[in-house]
Amino acid sequence: MRTSSSVLVALFVAGVVTGQPQWRRRLDGAVGFALGVATHGNRVVAVGTFANTFTFAAREHSSTANLGIDQDAFVAAWTRDGEERWAWNFAFDIDAIAMDLNDGVTLIGGYQGLSPDTAALGVPDGNAASAANVYVAKLDRIHGSWRWVRTFPGGQDRGSPGLDEGTVAVTPDGRPAVMGRFHDTLRVGSRAWTANGLSDLFQFGFEP
Repeated sequence: MRTSSSVLVALFVAGVVTGQPQWRRRLDGAVGFALGVATHGNRVVAVGTFANTFTFAAREHSSTANLGIDQDAFVAAWTRDGEERWAWNFAFDIDAIAMDLNDGVTLIGGYQGLSPDTAALGVPDGNAASAANVYVAKLDRIHGSWRWVRTFPGGQDRGSPGLDEGTVAVTPDGRPAVMGRFHDTLRVGSRAWTANGLSDLFQFGFEP
C-alpha cells in the first residue's frame, strides 16, 4: 500500500476569479489516500484507503489486516462548509464513487472473504484467500445508512491484492452501472465466470 502522513481531502472553488480553496480536511491519524470524491446537495463524499486509526464525527475508525496488509476502505461525508457528518470503514479497497439525484451514494471495491471488516457489508460469502471479491453498495447521502449491498466472490489475486480496477456511473434516478476487471474467476449468482487469459472485464447494471 502506498503511504502518506495523513489522508487529505481538499475542496476547491471552480469557475471563479480567485480559484482559492474553500476548505481542507485531514483524517488525522490515518495513513493513506483519498481516491475519489462526489458532491450533491449539502454533501461532499470522499472515498479512499487507509491504515491506522482516525476519528470522524465522534466515532473511531480503525483499519483491519487483510492478507497481511493493514488496509481498509473508507467513505466519509462532509457538508459543503466542511462539517463532519458520517463515515464508514470496511472491506479492503474502493475504486469509485458516484451520487444520484435520489440521495444515493454508490461504491465499488474489493474485499477479503470472512474478514472482520466485512461486517458493514453483511459478512458476505467470498474467497478468504483473496481480496478480489467484488462489492457494489449504495448508501444514503444524508445519513450514511446502507440501502443495499451486492457481492460477487472472486478467485485468486493476480499481482496486487484487491479489485484490479472498477468504475461506477449512475443515472439521475439512481440506476447504477459498474464496470471492472477481474482475474481468475468471478461468481455471479450460481454461475462462475472464468477469465479468458489473465483478466476479463465485467459490467453490471442495477435497479435503484
